[in-house]
Amino acid sequence: MADPTLLAWQQAVNGFAEHLRDERNRSAHTVRAYLADVNDLVGFCVDRDIESPAQLALPTLRAWLADATQDGLSRSTIARRAASARAFTAWCSARDMCENDPGHRLVSPRVGVRMPTVLDQSQARQVLEFARSCVVLTPMMLTTETAPCGSSAKETRNASFRSDCPPRVHWSRGATHDIN
Repeated sequence: MADPTLLAWQQAVNGFAEHLRDERNRSAHTVRAYLADVNDLVGFCVDRDIESPAQLALPTLRAWLADATQDGLSRSTIARRAASARAFTAWCSARDMCENDPGHRLVSPRVGVRMPTVLDQSQARQVLEFARSCVVLTPMMLTTETAPCGSSAKETRNASFRSDCPPRVHWSRGATHDIN
């Protein structure tokens, strides 16, 4: 005879799978990913003697995500897992498998583009010194005291570059050309 604990979870997972496929019309890849996440959540719950979706609580969901984070899963994977758990608990709640929806207050980590690091003052000075060392100033540029990147096209046209620096563009009659 099947374990009643596993039976309650299995009925919930099977019903959720049907919901994703038939009612929500999710792709096979989405269904597979969500079910993998939900099955992992069920295993986590069973290991902690949580016998059914009715006993699932927000601290358990948070602990499950914390374990995944400690296992080294990426932020985007953790966010998808949180979305899977929220969808599963909302579905269970709508079918009266649990009294309230514990996933309603579950938040995902922010997944986005990280800001680039900013140069400190000494690093910015080094970059500018290197740029200045690569340019040989002409008399016209010396009168304006500007570096080529802050110069007009006319001023930059008169700059010549040292051969050991990696110039990319040389100005000639207002047009840009590759050096090589």
